[in-house]
Amino acid sequence: MRPTRPLAPGAAQRPGSGSRPPQDVRLLSLVPPAYRSLILDSTPPTPAQRWLADRTQDLPAPGPVLIPHGEATLLTLLAASCNARRIVEVGTFTGYATLALAMGVPPGGQVVSWEDVPDWALIATEAWTRAGVTDRIDFHGRCPGSADYRGARDTGPAPRRGAEEDRRLDLVVVDSGRVEYHTYWNLLVPHVRPGGIFVVRFARPPAPGPATLSLQDVVSRVRGDDRMQDMSLPYARGLVVARKLSDEDVMSEFAGTDRSDGPAD
Repeated sequence: MRPTRPLAPGAAQRPGSGSRPPQDVRLLSLVPPAYRSLILDSTPPTPAQRWLADRTQDLPAPGPVLIPHGEATLLTLLAASCNARRIVEVGTFTGYATLALAMGVPPGGQVVSWEDVPDWALIATEAWTRAGVTDRIDFHGRCPGSADYRGARDTGPAPRRGAEEDRRLDLVVVDSGRVEYHTYWNLLVPHVRPGGIFVVRFARPPAPGPATLSLQDVVSRVRGDDRMQDMSLPYARGLVVARKLSDEDVMSEFAGTDRSDGPAD
């Protein structure tokens, strides 16, 4: 388990209790118009993304919720920032997040996406075709198993590195709407390379139930895993972004953490 860091002064106090926030916390208050402007003024959607959003909204309700465009932009930035050549996504839906990830991979990179409701694939593949990214996406109409985590086919020359390293995952996005989040955690995290990113979406489902409990278990695993550096983002329904640490990073974090139960003598 990761060593427990001491809480900042006042961190246990609830907001609205009349107390001042902790000194190391900065709160940004935005009225709804300002918040909406902040979100809408980010990178605008492409024509293919606009088409896909409109097509998805035409689907009968109730059903899965389309990823907000701002969150999709974050996925593109994450994929590009870590130079992700091998991405696994669990939960395709109509492919908006898949498209965002494909927009961030370098030449020769690939997004392997899994979805157990293949009917949505017709919408997704048309959007990917409109965007010109079909060569970067490997779609599977089922959920991944233990032998499937690296199901990507090679689409271009890889950097010169060992065969085992070349099969490691650079980025994982889990948003399946199912209760097996802990299964995907156990299945995929061991294959993420040091420095790779693991994203859990829908970290705050709207209603309690088995899916909520399972996702809470995954979030607890992330925060208690000394291989991972994580943070939660209060955007949309919430998501958790974690980076896999190298052995050197783990030792540095462990050595730099105050594990004492009280003040030093």
